[in-house]
Amino acid sequence: MREWMVTGSSGPRTWPDHESWLHAQEDLLELLAALPGALGVAGWGRIGELGAVFSVEASTLREAAALGAELFEAALEKVGSPGAARLEVEEVEADTGEATTIERRVRTGAGTSEGLTASEVARLLGVSRARVYQLIDTHEDFPAPVARTPRGAIWARGDVEAWAARWTRRPGRPAVRKH
Repeated sequence: MREWMVTGSSGPRTWPDHESWLHAQEDLLELLAALPGALGVAGWGRIGELGAVFSVEASTLREAAALGAELFEAALEKVGSPGAARLEVEEVEADTGEATTIERRVRTGAGTSEGLTASEVARLLGVSRARVYQLIDTHEDFPAPVARTPRGAIWARGDVEAWAARWTRRPGRPAVRKH
């Protein structure tokens, strides 16, 4: 068994007042800490979002992501919050010498999907990260991010893959757009 750190967020929500949000956040942490399998629970996230960081023990990343999502969703449900908007899982101590892997899950109207950063979108499309932002500016149908974090935007893999299937890629460098 290996230890994995899970970071989850409910996404932004409107609260009647700051105290209501604080109470919901405290309730979330207490409920999560009481669930078997959630270790070292701590608060995390932006004001107005319900968030937590905790550890789980699992053999693989996939098992850790499934357990982390199950625990976080159960606690959110008990405080009356809609499901997780974002969930990240990474290995706490990688003693194999391999790079740490992070898996992000985002909830969209179509279900749950893997979340991608701009760098991951670039790799998926076979372009540079800068080109991703050019595509966003020049293609009105480019998918909107499903979440924004302090580190940047997150896109749903399914949305990006669907857009890529429709994208007519032209060889060469893109033309300079005049404003």
